[in-house]
Amino acid sequence: MNVPAPSSSARRWIILGIAFLVAFAVAYSQFTLAGRGPEIAESLKLSTSAMSAVGLAPMLPGVFFGLVAGGLADRFGVKLVVTIAFVCSVAGAIARIWAGNFALLLITMFLLGMAAAVLAANAPKLFVAWFPPEQIGIAMGVFMAAGALGTMAAQATASRFATTTAAFGFGAVLVCVSFVLWLALVSNRPPGAEHAGPPPQKVTAYLGKVARNPFVWLMGLGMVLFMAAQMTFAQFLPTALTEVHDMTIQGSGGVASLFTAGTLVGSIAVPLVARKLGRIKPVVITVALLGLVGMYVGWMVAPGGLASVVLVLGGIGLGAAPPMIMAGPALLPSIGPEFAGSAGGLIATLQMAGAYVVPTFVFTPIAGANFNLLLALAAVSCGLIALVMAFVPEYGVRLGAGSTAGSPAGSPDGSATGSAAGPAK
Repeated sequence: MNVPAPSSSARRWIILGIAFLVAFAVAYSQFTLAGRGPEIAESLKLSTSAMSAVGLAPMLPGVFFGLVAGGLADRFGVKLVVTIAFVCSVAGAIARIWAGNFALLLITMFLLGMAAAVLAANAPKLFVAWFPPEQIGIAMGVFMAAGALGTMAAQATASRFATTTAAFGFGAVLVCVSFVLWLALVSNRPPGAEHAGPPPQKVTAYLGKVARNPFVWLMGLGMVLFMAAQMTFAQFLPTALTEVHDMTIQGSGGVASLFTAGTLVGSIAVPLVARKLGRIKPVVITVALLGLVGMYVGWMVAPGGLASVVLVLGGIGLGAAPPMIMAGPALLPSIGPEFAGSAGGLIATLQMAGAYVVPTFVFTPIAGANFNLLLALAAVSCGLIALVMAFVPEYGVRLGAGSTAGSPAGSPDGSATGSAAGPAK
């Protein structure tokens, strides 16, 4: 049977749009809590640590279920596994409207994060079925920008609702709408496309193969370093600018938002450059080093216009790396689409763990109250992505080449899988 190439279906953009909406809706619903934080803390009598626990709860499904969800998607398909997680998110978003105590708020926030966590782990597997190889990095960049945009939108609008109930209700509507669109329009692969690779295996077989592949672990480490840098800068940059550089609260917030805007630009624009070059590895290494320099120099020379420009460049460098790293499992010949779910799940699990563990238990104990050292550690973390990715084989695709570029990397267990996708269009 003649199997259509992923790029032959214009429906791929609808698939990407719905994935974007899912991530946006969950992030918006999640961060309405932050936007209504003082009111919620007062009404439920929650301490700062309790509010922190509730706010981080949507990240925990990625730690607990990311790896298993990836293996299940390799076995049963992305749509089924994400749909099951989505039911949990819909239930959490709706039940949160009436959460009247800490325990219920914590549980509903945990449930809310299920859909985004499971979809993030399996996005490379979904996109490799619908997009030609050279567009997967672009698709990942657009998808990963959705969470940041949802967060920014919630921060800007949550306080404008008359009540917390109304804010939570609007977030629940967004989640429910995205769920209906997911059910109605998303499928695992284009119509008529055959299932690639051997018959489905046991979930443990998928996880075992991925766990033996050193390149997946290196990509996971790259995402740990990214999250450590991003979370540290996002959490401490405004305070550091205020206390060290004597900026006003409004001014420090503005500079921090410029850095965040840079990460969004990087996540979408730089994968386009990698697509034109047909190479991903040198682009990732370059942007990681740009992030190191931009983040450190921009922080050290703040405040001022020059600092803002340099910080934007640092944000571009930091934000550009993740979508290209996350595209790797589906494009590496030693992984490919057959095992992309398990690989994405492992990487997502490491990523979410790194977001909490490294800033909390490594950076802050080392730096203490020294903001210069703390933000320097975050910048170095970004730069170390270049070192880690130097040991990963090239997996970019030259336009019209039809296969992953570079020498195929054989899997450590001696087996091999097919190329990531069909001919590029």
